[in-house]
Amino acid sequence: MRTMLPSSPIISWLTRSLKTHKSLCSVSTLQYSSESHFLENPNPNTDFSEKPTSESSASDSRNTQFITPSSKETVFTKTHVIDTLLTHKNDPISALRYFKRAVKMEDFVKDVDVFCVLLHILTGSSGTHRYARNLLNRYVRGDLGPMARVFVDHLIESSKRLDLEFDSQVFGYLLNSYVRAGQIEDAMACIDGMISNNVFPSVLYLNIVLAALVRENMIGRAQHLYNKMISRGFSGDCATIHVMIRGYLKEGKADEAEQCFREAKKEGLL
Repeated sequence: MRTMLPSSPIISWLTRSLKTHKSLCSVSTLQYSSESHFLENPNPNTDFSEKPTSESSASDSRNTQFITPSSKETVFTKTHVIDTLLTHKNDPISALRYFKRAVKMEDFVKDVDVFCVLLHILTGSSGTHRYARNLLNRYVRGDLGPMARVFVDHLIESSKRLDLEFDSQVFGYLLNSYVRAGQIEDAMACIDGMISNNVFPSVLYLNIVLAALVRENMIGRAQHLYNKMISRGFSGDCATIHVMIRGYLKEGKADEAEQCFREAKKEGLL
């Protein structure tokens, strides 16, 4: 049974406006759909040893012979693997191929820093972002790594220590993976870690987290996160406002919904 909202011309206007402005949020919606599509692994049983589909045949053909010492000659320590990945930081496909060969070696030591370096290399080129998304999706679903906050710290620290190009998109992909896996607490811990390091999620990925909180009836936490971001200069977009108003109305808080709508109109977001 639905809870009836207080009768008010503003509330009526608000309801009509949400429908009217739905089309204005189409860009964010399309972006979300696109991200969701890329993160869906068509074969959940695929592991890191799977060959990447060729997105740059020229790059593949040039690097199929890149030198990898045999396991008899080399111990695949963390330092060795990272150093080898770094020699191919300008060729992400080769770096990924090396990583997938390395994980098959008996003496390969799985380490979060190795994975972080690979992610930075993959997100350093727009052509290999989808590999980073898919790896993160499997990483999160398989519960293969440390706690979210620790992972965030390692991502940031490895970028600084090894002078790797830093792309905040990697955190957006990580947030999306946590949300898709139903790990909302990890997504929140990820955001806390980002903020403490002065790294902020894009509007798209923050909206994804806010929508997940509202969907799970964590309205208070959604409001807290929204207010925290506003205090740091985040303005959001029409999709952000739609999510927040939906959350307020879901709790029967018509006054808060009205205030949120008025402020968004004043800021030109609607």
